[in-house]
Amino acid sequence: MKNIVLIGISGSGKTSMGRRLAKRLSREFVDLDSLIQQREGLSISKIFEERGEEGFRLAETEAIRAVSDSRNAVIACGGGVVIKEINMQLLSQNGIIVFMSRPVKDILARVNLNARPLLRESPEKLYELYRQRLPLYKKYADFAVSNKGYPAKTLSQLSRIAKFEQREMQLAVIGDPIDHSLSPDIHIPSIGPFFKSFAYERRRVVPEDLSRWVIQVRGPGIDGFNVTMPHKEAILPLLDLIDKEAEALGSVNTVVKKGGKLWGYNTDGEGFFKALEHMGEDFKNSAVTILGSGGAAVTIAMKAAAKGARELHLVARNRDKAHKICQKIVRLYDTKCHLHPFLDSEKNGNQWGSRIIINTTPLGMKGVKQDFPSFDFMNRIGKDSLLCDLIYSPARTSFLIEGEKRGLRTLGGIHMLIEQALEADRLYLGVEIMREKAYKRIIDNLTGKVEGI
Repeated sequence: MKNIVLIGISGSGKTSMGRRLAKRLSREFVDLDSLIQQREGLSISKIFEERGEEGFRLAETEAIRAVSDSRNAVIACGGGVVIKEINMQLLSQNGIIVFMSRPVKDILARVNLNARPLLRESPEKLYELYRQRLPLYKKYADFAVSNKGYPAKTLSQLSRIAKFEQREMQLAVIGDPIDHSLSPDIHIPSIGPFFKSFAYERRRVVPEDLSRWVIQVRGPGIDGFNVTMPHKEAILPLLDLIDKEAEALGSVNTVVKKGGKLWGYNTDGEGFFKALEHMGEDFKNSAVTILGSGGAAVTIAMKAAAKGARELHLVARNRDKAHKICQKIVRLYDTKCHLHPFLDSEKNGNQWGSRIIINTTPLGMKGVKQDFPSFDFMNRIGKDSLLCDLIYSPARTSFLIEGEKRGLRTLGGIHMLIEQALEADRLYLGVEIMREKAYKRIIDNLTGKVEGI
């Protein structure tokens, strides 16, 4: 079994929870700071006093070298272990890295920091250290576990992660057609490495067989499945419980088996929002333009409104469908919604006042002959605008290429596809899988499989 390696800021509970986890799992517990003291014959404070922080970091790396070949241990690391990349390389070779997350204000209120040399004189420095190190914790962690005063829940989450290696997991994606789906190419590298065995298959399910499929998966075998067209709406009455967001959308893309019941979720909107966040953008107080009026347009409009968009502009050929989306938005959220004709007016572009413009139509998709009749509207939008396309094949559509020619920022659909899959994986696992390492594994696996990656 791989080691469970706990990282996080000082006072986040790595030692206390690590010791409890090791006891529960009958594993060896290694407190890295204690090991350093044993090896050096000095207290941590004395090492800092005599050798400075750099001297301590050298001793820390040597202690990690001594334990990195071990197996089946729980290792609690010091808060600064992530500063040196070599430390994390050594610990990752034979370990699953878990970020113990705890609010700094809770740590300062409840933890005695006098024994920690970097914090003894100024506990408030913990805020600055956390700000500096948080990107590193996110970079190196495989999973994150919150430690906010519910130790039983924290311990349960840690135990769950530690037992993945003993589990077999089987997932699937259903649809008709399904051969084109990239889901296996995303989910397998995302979470497959953590399990004893892992399978993710494409299953063609025609509409008339959907009920039979749902009955079948209630038996042993499949732990959950993703849902694509044409089943996202039809599957709702066949499930036991529906998440609030999926219910509001009237659409499910992820089904998780829990306690013998089938739970339905929709991760599309959150996936797009996460992709947007990584571009440094946010829906809050923004004006957002959505091209199209289909199911994807509904999903994005609902998420934008829920996240505090100031106003929405729907640019669509089907005015009736667009009007229904606006009615739903106005009924559920305090968000203004405006309708516009589909790119056949010289007013398109300067009329929207939007910095975030999202194409939800199939125009430009591989295999679709039609494309945008004109891209002149791009000449009338702000130079700081972000153009987003939900299409992922090709990775760079004509919509994005034309935007780039005009110096606009762009976001391709492959990013939403990956982010929504990561959201589904978090539901399947019941724990927070960290993005950076999983994202890199996915992109590496998609290279050469998707045009433009």
